[in-house]
Amino acid sequence: MWTRLGCGVFLGLSVLLLGCERFQLVRDCNRLAQVVNPAVAEIARVRKEQPKSTNPAVYDKLSTHYEGLAKALSTTTFSDKRTTDDAKVYAQTFSQAASLSKEFARALPRGDSAALQRLSDALKLTTAIEAQQVAKLQARCVAH
Repeated sequence: MWTRLGCGVFLGLSVLLLGCERFQLVRDCNRLAQVVNPAVAEIARVRKEQPKSTNPAVYDKLSTHYEGLAKALSTTTFSDKRTTDDAKVYAQTFSQAASLSKEFARALPRGDSAALQRLSDALKLTTAIEAQQVAKLQARCVAH
């Protein structure tokens, strides 16, 4: 009798804890979206307003937004270790984008076409990496 009762309690607690993990992940996903979505929307707005701009101020502005997002992600706490780890990697990607945008802004006035091409390619790669990270996070968040 005690064995059945003990197993029943254990199974009940396991289901409850599994349910709590899902709620924590949903909370983490919502927190991540609250931090990332407005900043990414602002970055997209700046890019759309100034496509292929030759104005260094545009890239300085993008750099500021990327760096702000990286800092916000770095200081946001999550209950799920995987989300915490993914947010750190995501923040590093935004820090890289900030650095590249800043370098791009400095290279524009010099007209160094080789440097501009290298930086442009690096920014495109960083954007592709960011898209992969978003897909990974979305898959995990939507699955729960």
